[in-house]
Amino acid sequence: IEGETAAVAAAAATDEDLAALDGFVNRMKTGDDVECEVADQAFHQYLAGLTHNGALIDTIENLWALRMRSPLTKEIMTRSQGGDRTARIAEHKQIVSAMRIRDPAAARAAMRQHLEQVREYLLTASETAELESLRENFRAKRDALSRRTGY
Repeated sequence: IEGETAAVAAAAATDEDLAALDGFVNRMKTGDDVECEVADQAFHQYLAGLTHNGALIDTIENLWALRMRSPLTKEIMTRSQGGDRTARIAEHKQIVSAMRIRDPAAARAAMRQHLEQVREYLLTASETAELESLRENFRAKRDALSRRTGY
């Protein structure tokens, strides 16, 4: 959905819109983790607004709302905050660059690439948390065995 949103927005964006998107990217770069997330959400919702398509706008807003309401998603997002922030910012810049040249196909591809990377960040964060939990469990078992055996 967001890939198509970016494609439609690329054809409609004005220079002022591009400046606003640049501003969100700058806030992602200069703010703390919370400000980065707020600017990220604003970027995606602003982009959806450029389509002037109520269904796309509502869908993007609902996806972000679900992301904020779901306890599991909130936990995963907290774990992945920061992620590779430099890469995420570069991905947003790629989206804006494609829009700047009014290339819907490039905007679609850039957004799809960004979302694929977000998926990878989230999976990596989840895997890392699970591995840490397993390590902690094994440490506890080793410690208990050591206490029982004296080693």
